[in-house]
Amino acid sequence: KAVNSSAPMDSRREERPPVTEAMLDEALKSLDPDRPFDVCVAAAMLTTFWCQLRLGEVLSMTRHYDFDSLPAVKGLRLRADAGGTLDRVTSALWLPRTKVDRQGVWVWIARHHNDPSYALQDHIRVNSLSEDDPLFAYRHDDSNELIALTKAAFLGRLNEIWAECGMQRITGHSFRIGGTTALLRAGVDPEVVKVAGRWRSDSFLKYWR
Repeated sequence: KAVNSSAPMDSRREERPPVTEAMLDEALKSLDPDRPFDVCVAAAMLTTFWCQLRLGEVLSMTRHYDFDSLPAVKGLRLRADAGGTLDRVTSALWLPRTKVDRQGVWVWIARHHNDPSYALQDHIRVNSLSEDDPLFAYRHDDSNELIALTKAAFLGRLNEIWAECGMQRITGHSFRIGGTTALLRAGVDPEVVKVAGRWRSDSFLKYWR
């Protein structure tokens, strides 16, 4: 703390801006619902935002997909009204490995504005995904080859849209920050947000802004 407090103000890391619900809405207006790549991006965007995910928990840094660390389609459990089994009332996603849960963890996908469950159902249909495929993968426009969505491709597409709208460019952590902020502002109990976002301390409360 002493080092940080004595550092010049301009040497400290600036607060990363959160993705906002307005940014989600703008992206959904621009993403093509008939283009497999855009459908994949939309599903990943809503899932990472509302589930308070780190991008590295679901998106590969390279075209090589590591199933030991990243989710497959078979790790997704959609609720009944989004195409899942009739007895399932809440959607869930199995993350094989995370920053703090090295043995994996289930993440619950609650109902929200621009519901991720419906977006995931549409994504799996449009991209003709099988259970053993990467969760976020898309069909090439020309060859129909299945390609894992990378973090760079995901951020590149969304920042392209937001830049054209005069909105700020964002980084990967902005989705986790944005989802947490949106839930707190919506009046969700902070303890529920903490558990859902797998926060290990109360540091997330700084996003209550």
